[in-house]
Amino acid sequence: MAVGEVGALAAAGRRRVARRVPGVRAPPAAGRRGAVAASLGAPPPRTRPFGGDAWDEARAGARRMERERPNAARPEDGPGRLGPDSPRPADLDPRLMPGHVAVIMDGNGRWARGRGRGVGEGHEQGAESLRTLVKCCNNWGVDTATVYAFSMENWERPDFEVNFLLGLMERLLGAESAELHAQRVCVQFVGDLGRLPSQLRAEMDRVCDLTRGNPGLRLNLAVSYGGRQDIVQACARIATEVELGTLRASDVDEALVSDFLLLSKTDGREGEEHVKSRQRREPDLLIRTSGELRLSNFLLWEMAYTELHFTDVMWPDFGAQELYEALLSYQRRQRRYGARPPGA
Repeated sequence: MAVGEVGALAAAGRRRVARRVPGVRAPPAAGRRGAVAASLGAPPPRTRPFGGDAWDEARAGARRMERERPNAARPEDGPGRLGPDSPRPADLDPRLMPGHVAVIMDGNGRWARGRGRGVGEGHEQGAESLRTLVKCCNNWGVDTATVYAFSMENWERPDFEVNFLLGLMERLLGAESAELHAQRVCVQFVGDLGRLPSQLRAEMDRVCDLTRGNPGLRLNLAVSYGGRQDIVQACARIATEVELGTLRASDVDEALVSDFLLLSKTDGREGEEHVKSRQRREPDLLIRTSGELRLSNFLLWEMAYTELHFTDVMWPDFGAQELYEALLSYQRRQRRYGARPPGA
């Protein structure tokens, strides 16, 4: 699979968002002001260093935390609750399962702070929830899951947390790739991957190559991704094709724009199968944890008619039971896509 990147144009258009990190002052907005300052000879906005000692320390810290992390009790450990190995519950109709589930995995930091622990432990416990999500989706009949692993705005978090997150991602890919392959999961990545450290990109390529063609769950990991930036890069690429004469302005429609978005690079199909996969790229259900009620720049084009499910449960506490409840809520809804059902 060719790895898609938003590119320089999209990177220049990203919003710098202030994050509520205790004790850390948010950096000033860059965006257009940063471009104007550069044109006047002022130093460009600060870029985050990756590689060298800081990166090595982050990776070593992630490995230490894995060895030292206690076995925290999880909600699904309680009596009568579903666990990661539970079969599909009988009251979930396989004919009504969403083909594509998108997930905003939110609340790791608040989960950790609420327990007096470091934010890194929250991310570690969140990785357990992702394992559960993947296993249940794969076993219960969900075709595709797209998870928001690292947003464009996440680059604005403190350096130590960014380095920890990326180091954790690299380590988890190395540790989990064999199991994902055994589960027949096909792993792919979308986002501005060129910004990532070379070691992490190499691990991503290895996992993609290992799991390519697997017939099970299609797992899309959105890393260094932003929905607005994705739309911008698609428009820029279409404009270039029009300038070169390979496309006409009259060719531009919703289907064409969809085919230039990054998620289109994950299907790898041709002809009629490509048309069907275009429909599967649009999530049927979005799950967001931690009580936040927003999309946070995630799959903005694709989620025009997605059903939304918000839960107050923090992501590290999200397990099979919470996934079941979200799927059951989805199956009880009537999807109209703006039309009026017969007899209404």
